[in-house]
Amino acid sequence: MDESQNVSASFVIDRFDQMMIGFVGILLVVIGAVVVLGEHVGVEITDHSPRREDLLPGTTPIRIAFDSRMKHRSTQAHFKIQPAIPGRFSWESDSQVLVFSPDYAFSPNQTYRVTIREGAESEKGFHVLDDFSFSFQVRVPDIYFLAPSDASIRGLWRVPGAGGEPQEVFTSQYGVFDFAPSPIGDEIAVTIFAQENLASEIVLITPDGGNPQQITNCAPAACGRPVWSPDGQLLSYERQEKADIGGFGPSRIWLLNMQTGQTGPLFQDTQILGYGAVWSRDSQQIAFYDSNIQQIRVLHVASGTNYTIPSLNWDNGTFSPDGTQLVYSDIKLVDENLYASQLWVATFPDGEGEPGAAPLMAESQEDQGGTWSPDGQWIAFGRRRVDWQLDRARQVWLYNVQTGEQKQLTDEPNYNSSFYIWNPASTQLLIQRFDLETQFPKTELWVYDLASDTMTQLNADGYLGRWMP
Repeated sequence: MDESQNVSASFVIDRFDQMMIGFVGILLVVIGAVVVLGEHVGVEITDHSPRREDLLPGTTPIRIAFDSRMKHRSTQAHFKIQPAIPGRFSWESDSQVLVFSPDYAFSPNQTYRVTIREGAESEKGFHVLDDFSFSFQVRVPDIYFLAPSDASIRGLWRVPGAGGEPQEVFTSQYGVFDFAPSPIGDEIAVTIFAQENLASEIVLITPDGGNPQQITNCAPAACGRPVWSPDGQLLSYERQEKADIGGFGPSRIWLLNMQTGQTGPLFQDTQILGYGAVWSRDSQQIAFYDSNIQQIRVLHVASGTNYTIPSLNWDNGTFSPDGTQLVYSDIKLVDENLYASQLWVATFPDGEGEPGAAPLMAESQEDQGGTWSPDGQWIAFGRRRVDWQLDRARQVWLYNVQTGEQKQLTDEPNYNSSFYIWNPASTQLLIQRFDLETQFPKTELWVYDLASDTMTQLNADGYLGRWMP
């Protein structure tokens, strides 16, 4: 190789080295910029609900979507809602959507402000750089009921929660037997008589009564009394098989998966009967009255563990909001020949063992129908004197769970009250009443408001009232 070739090769190598040095320098500058500016590259919130322009049920969960997978503990710690309300967190879409579900419904006509504060951290270590806030309000719950109360064929009616006249929204050829609004108020499960022989099926309708879709196929059996699990995933109902000698046999509890459409009995054992199902708020427990053994049966759905609670009053009870207790009624001996109904509370074991039970109140009359408020502060119940021949009407009372204080809401000897249904926000109580002094009384619906301590008649001819969230 001559001298000119050596010089040329040297020149090429030197030029290559210079280019590499320049590239490395640029790369170092870029890396440095990323390091310097990294703290200014933040996590973005891409969507949220509800929005201010929406007017949704008070049971609607809050959803906040991020553009990154988030650290759960950090993000939840940076979540704030005013006015404060207790609730539970969950995550969707591979940890990119935070869901906040209130323990009880947001109050209607109340403005809520939700904030994700700066500092919420993603799994890659990036942060929300600025506070992100939005506000919303919820609608006033409507009330649905069956009417006319004294007719053989009844329809489903609605009274707007914001005020207005009752309107019939749905009926069928042989009438409506019962119904259950969904937990978020977007559907109603309705039991209709499918045939003149009283066989019945369950259909789904929209809140305005449209788009009916049959979701059971029970004939020749009779199916009805639907009850939604609070998460909306399952629908329990009662099924009565056609008897060989005519009529229908005793009812059993069945479950319908609302996503897959699969259905089947809650227990394979045909000797376990049941009616009057109620769910715990977390949808993990279901209780019903087993008439075969005259006891309340409580099932933990996931584990299959079940307890029985003696009750001769044929009462299924209602769960406390945290699911650890059940209020129900049982028969007590007043004297040698006189029995009366008494409210009890069963407490479920934390682990193995059987529930413990004790009277709710040391002193009582004939009490029954205990219903826990969604916020856990009150138990509404009906009371009449043990010597009921002198006082036949059952009055409405409230029991303060924290203090044990009792408060009488009605005192009308001629009006009997029953079926105490709390609205989702625990601020009002829907009550079914009728006049004992009327020869052919019609069932009336009344609403008690806790804030104003007032009782208002909602409808003079309706029964089986339910709140639509």
